[in-house]
Amino acid sequence: MAFIKSKRTTYRNQPVGVVPVNTGAEEAAVQSAKLFAAGQKIAWEEAKADAIERDINTAKTLPIEDKHGNLSLEKVQTTDFTAVGEKSAKAVLAQRFSGLLNNKVTKEFGELHAQNPFNKERFDGEAQGTIDGFVDAFKKNGLDEYIPEFLQKVTNKKILHSNKILNDTIKKEKDEAASLQFDAIKEFTNVNRLYPEEYEFIKPEFDKAIENLESNGYLKSPAKQALYEELRRAVLVGTSNKILDRLNGNDLAAKDLEEISQNQKASPDYFARVIRASKGTVTMKELKEFQKLSTSIEANRTDINVMTQHISNPEII
Repeated sequence: MAFIKSKRTTYRNQPVGVVPVNTGAEEAAVQSAKLFAAGQKIAWEEAKADAIERDINTAKTLPIEDKHGNLSLEKVQTTDFTAVGEKSAKAVLAQRFSGLLNNKVTKEFGELHAQNPFNKERFDGEAQGTIDGFVDAFKKNGLDEYIPEFLQKVTNKKILHSNKILNDTIKKEKDEAASLQFDAIKEFTNVNRLYPEEYEFIKPEFDKAIENLESNGYLKSPAKQALYEELRRAVLVGTSNKILDRLNGNDLAAKDLEEISQNQKASPDYFARVIRASKGTVTMKELKEFQKLSTSIEANRTDINVMTQHISNPEII
């Protein structure tokens, strides 16, 4: 025989026969809370924006120099900004300090540069002293945070001036060295006119001076050729003078000497008359060397013409 058991009914916190009804009151409360929170957020954002704007305006108008144009940090040191506006305000102040100090060092570095146009070491020392003075002033007033903004700019300005002084000094030294080289070349030429026999010793030094000037950009080809022409002509004129001085004013013998200088096949008669006019003080060997001189020093036709004109009229040169 089978037994049938009754099944117990389970109730889950809900009274039997109660039907839930949503009246909307709960949803209205939630929406009201959301609106209040949104309003609070808007009000906070507006207050935050106002605070930042006030701090920025304060930072823009705070005096940072006195009536004499000197750096003044007292007001900055004693001014408090809001938590939300402090970062923006200090960024404005940092820019103002940077601009002010940049203007000051521009003027001061310009004066130091003018006082030390070729003394880099002194300029560097005094310019760094100016920078250190500003840095120390900020540190003593507890304003270290403003230092990086202006320090790099004024340091770069110092470097620009320092490099300019260095380059100007190098150029000045090169200019002075070049001037000495030109003086040496002029002296070599003068010595060769007086002592033409020294040409083979002077020529290498002359070449070095020319090369130095050319390599450093102080001498171009036309001017270089002109200096070599002066040297060659000094040797030719100087050598002819040494012979003319012993001809005792004999114009005919001078004409013979002129012929010898231009004609590699001049007859022995020309040599003989020059030797005779010099009373033997001029030798055949000397005249033969004189005859070959224009070739040995690579004189051109113009160089030779200068020499022959001088022999004809020594007063010209």
